[in-house]
Amino acid sequence: MSRSIELGKLIAECKKLDEKLPVYYDTGQHPTEIDSWRGIYAELAISHEIDGEPMTCGDFIEMLDDADGKFFTGYKGGAFQMGESTPVWMDNYGEYSSMKITGVRQHDGDRITITTEHEDN
Repeated sequence: MSRSIELGKLIAECKKLDEKLPVYYDTGQHPTEIDSWRGIYAELAISHEIDGEPMTCGDFIEMLDDADGKFFTGYKGGAFQMGESTPVWMDNYGEYSSMKITGVRQHDGDRITITTEHEDN
């Protein structure tokens, strides 16, 4: 079973893409914030929503870069430092859906798509 993409690899893949394009998940939602993941507090989760304006790839990269080396508070407490090898999931704060992020690609030249997959336990 493969794990969710690591923060460093996600940043590297995003930096190869057009920073001006909007970022969406393959579910149609767009990323909003990054926080400690409810599934494993020492891992990251990127929140999502359907409404509002999507962030650009440049803003997405900045959010990911800011998480590298930062301490996050777990859902029930504790401080967890995130780094390049930290797995990154798709979940809103306090949720645990097991939606792993598998990669990112430029889609039809008009958007960036974050690819996801449900992790089977």
